[in-house]
Amino acid sequence: MGTACNAEVSTPVSTVTFTPTQVVIITATLPLTLTPYPSATVPALPVIGTTPQISDSAPIAGASPTIALESVPIPSATPTLILAAALQDEDSSQSPSVNTTLSTSSLPSFNHSSDISSPEGDLDDWVRFSLGGQTGQETIVTVVLNCSGNSKLNLELIQNGVLLQGWGDISCGQPHQLLLYLYVGAPYTLRLFPAQENINLNYIAYTLSVQLAK
Repeated sequence: MGTACNAEVSTPVSTVTFTPTQVVIITATLPLTLTPYPSATVPALPVIGTTPQISDSAPIAGASPTIALESVPIPSATPTLILAAALQDEDSSQSPSVNTTLSTSSLPSFNHSSDISSPEGDLDDWVRFSLGGQTGQETIVTVVLNCSGNSKLNLELIQNGVLLQGWGDISCGQPHQLLLYLYVGAPYTLRLFPAQENINLNYIAYTLSVQLAK
């Protein structure tokens, strides 16, 4: 059994190399959160490619996700592939590997590296962050994801147990950048888990960089 990964510390399962490459940019506008969501009755944006499912009690106007592709030169950090079941790090939605607050004055960014695998090993990873500022203030957060493995990656954005947005079948070998338009309120959680593509083992090593946009 392994120990939980901490922010700013890379798990020694990968070797990072930096070379210029192209990045896939995904943008998503999320609903305004004037106060922290109290329960699972909060409206959630759907996984891309499905029919929107919006709560009858709080409809959203014009809050649909969009996808834009753009070439942007950024460093590529591709972990070296080592096919083996990932060690359990015992993190969960209640006890994530990372739990921090992003603030322009104290901590504008953090990095997190780990690995996941299924059906054996560490099935998923959880990364939680809050946003500093006044409640309801809009903040742009960039998430850069690098991964390697023999499977595609699934990523979810969750708030108070409610799925706000999901990205499925993310291909490894190329950095992906998400531009998230978020609002100060309840913490946001990123869940990472492998797509079920292989019978014997689905393994992914990844590096996640989360930063307040300048």
